[in-house]
Amino acid sequence: MCGVENCTQTGSGFVAGDIAYDMSRHALRHGTAEAALTLTESKIMLHLLRNMGKPMSADDILLRALGILQLCRTTIVETNICRIRKKIAAIGAKTTIKTVRYSGYVIE
Repeated sequence: MCGVENCTQTGSGFVAGDIAYDMSRHALRHGTAEAALTLTESKIMLHLLRNMGKPMSADDILLRALGILQLCRTTIVETNICRIRKKIAAIGAKTTIKTVRYSGYVIE
């Protein structure tokens, strides 16, 4: 289930903009280029894709995607978002994770 029309759920993952996320392989694809994600990065990416179009706060990502109740550990989210952004850029995709000031992160 995706939040907006630019996101489509497929049998093995999601397609959002110009990237495809394969849940079974924990990988992002753009054309023939591919980037592997860690398990933590995969959980964050999946949460953002399922809520595409809606900004997700770092606290929400910690709790709902990673199951971490300590709401003061948002650097975990920030670090992994940074790594995902680098991987998206490395495969040449234009779709990325944007920071929405005072709200959180959203895929565009």
